[in-house]
Amino acid sequence: MKQAIELLEAIGLVNTTSPCQLKNGTLEFTDPKNKPVKYTLHANGYYRKYISSGYFSHAGGTECYQLNRTEKIPYNIPPSSWHPDGFSGFSIGRILIPGEYLLMAARIVKIALNSRKRK
Repeated sequence: MKQAIELLEAIGLVNTTSPCQLKNGTLEFTDPKNKPVKYTLHANGYYRKYISSGYFSHAGGTECYQLNRTEKIPYNIPPSSWHPDGFSGFSIGRILIPGEYLLMAARIVKIALNSRKRK
């Protein structure tokens, strides 16, 4: 966790993690060069980007984006009285990396730098 904090601070993100968040295994960073943006890394493997927007937007003025990569997960439904032939398909699932703070931080570095270029 310490190396992840150092990596994110090295690109200019400010650590705004509260004691309660730290106790729960969450790290929060604000990007001062891209004002309304925050990034969080969670112990369960999720990492997210929060963008504070206008007063009237949904979720209290903050938009949340899942940054985890996704994968197709195949499923098969066996034949039944409802579906005599059965069927199969794919669902989309997030790829979680629990406890890998340094890996999540490395991915956030790339995302944060690209976000700054676009602005």
